[in-house]
Amino acid sequence: MSDLTLMLLSLPVNAFLLGGIDFPMIFCKLIGPLMTATFNISIFTLTFMAVYRCRVIVNSLKPEMRHRYVIMWIIVIWIAGFLLLLPLIIVAETGSGGCKENWEPDQSRVYTVVLFTLQYVLPLTTIAGAYIMIGIEIRKAKERHDSNAQDRFALEARRKEDLQIIKMMD
Repeated sequence: MSDLTLMLLSLPVNAFLLGGIDFPMIFCKLIGPLMTATFNISIFTLTFMAVYRCRVIVNSLKPEMRHRYVIMWIIVIWIAGFLLLLPLIIVAETGSGGCKENWEPDQSRVYTVVLFTLQYVLPLTTIAGAYIMIGIEIRKAKERHDSNAQDRFALEARRKEDLQIIKMMD
């Protein structure tokens, strides 16, 4: 849902922003930040999906996450996606040529660092870690499978030898 919202809002809004049109205050306070919210939600959803896949693959014997916990995580993701917008909604205002952000000194830099960390660094680290763990688990499973195949091959060869010895003794 957030991806669809991002697609529907992103192109038209950016086209209007490039046109230098004066927007009403509601646009600057809600529609513009909504693009960032949908972006946040998409990133957080991808991160959750990676963690969930890792949990299912690495802990394959544990029961799957209950439906209500998945719903709870979806709600948390949407709330977090919108909570990150509050500072942007507060500082957004209309001006000549479009929407402006009226930050106090250094607030913009702090907000940018927080967004960079929560939108990029943390999800990238989490997703990479999850897929590295999945890769390690798949490699271990392959090694177990290969060693089992070698054991079966050796057992079959020994059985054939035993059968030949029995035939020779008859």
